[in-house]
This record gives sequence, C-alpha cells and structure tokens, in this order.
Amino acid sequence: MIGIGIDIGSTAAKAAVVDGEGSVAWTCVQPTGFSSVDASERLREALAAAGYDVTAEDVRVVATGYGRVAVPYAHKVVTEITCHGTGAVRLFGDHGTVIDVGGQDTKVIQLKSGRVAKFAMNDKCAAGTGRFFGDHGRPPRHFPAADGRLGAFRRAHQDQQHVHGVCRKRGHQPDRSR
Repeated sequence: MIGIGIDIGSTAAKAAVVDGEGSVAWTCVQPTGFSSVDASERLREALAAAGYDVTAEDVRVVATGYGRVAVPYAHKVVTEITCHGTGAVRLFGDHGTVIDVGGQDTKVIQLKSGRVAKFAMNDKCAAGTGRFFGDHGRPPRHFPAADGRLGAFRRAHQDQQHVHGVCRKRGHQPDRSR
C-alpha cells in the first residue's frame, strides 16, 4: 500500500508519498496560487510525472490544509490539527508540542498519550504567521524553531509588543461580526 499526503495550504501546496515500508519516497512543494483546485491538479500531475497514480488500487490519498476539500481524488479529508498530531507522534513519540507557523495562521498543539490533548490557534491577525515573516523578508524556514533556537529567540525578544485585537500588520481592527 502506498500512502499519499496532500496539503493544500494558503501559500504552498505539498505532496508526500510514503511507500509500503513507511519511508518517505517522494515529496513536492509548489506555490498554491489563487486556486486550491488548480494547485490540487498540479500536484496530481507532478505525482503522475513521478510515477504515482492517485487512482491505483494500492494507493490511498489523504488531503489536509486550507484547500483540503479541493482535492477530488482524496480518499479521506482530515484537519491540519489531526495530521500534525499524527505525524508528530509517529516521528517524535506520544508526548510533546507542535508549533505550526502557517501562511495565514499559527497553531500550537499539545500531545498526550499519542493524541491531541488541546490546541490553540490565532484567528484574529496574520502577525506571527508565515505570510507575515515572508512579507518582512524572513521566510518561515528561517524562523528560529526550525534549527532549535526558539528558546534563545524568546529570551532575546521578551520586550516585544503583544499582538491583540488591533492588527499590527495592517493597522486596523479585525472584523468581529462573525
């Protein structure tokens, strides 16, 4: 059985293929662009070019991310919280914390006994997200957590302003009518 994970994020569309032994056999990252549907199709085409048929009998496709419902060939659609939790448990064990600095939001997920125990997500402002860092010349891959410097980064920046109801990036109040 071959597993294919598709993540249609707000800024990047990703695919990963896991072979029958559980090893990552192939990956792909592309800009999402304006259409999640188009991003999904481009990933399907890239998978086919690499020799992976999403319709084959021995293939299962799981989709996640902002545009997960735009993946018509997915056998299952799962939230990012569930995917992050499952992946982190497989890679790092039953307990821990996942921090996802995404294109439009940031998530913190606490794992206990191999399951998502709780999570928090910013829903008011894009400050502190991958898009924010990218707009300011610091791509998310340069975020200190990527190389283990998050603790030192936090200690060095304790005097930074708190992000609250006013958007520091755009300078306006968020829409609270929802």
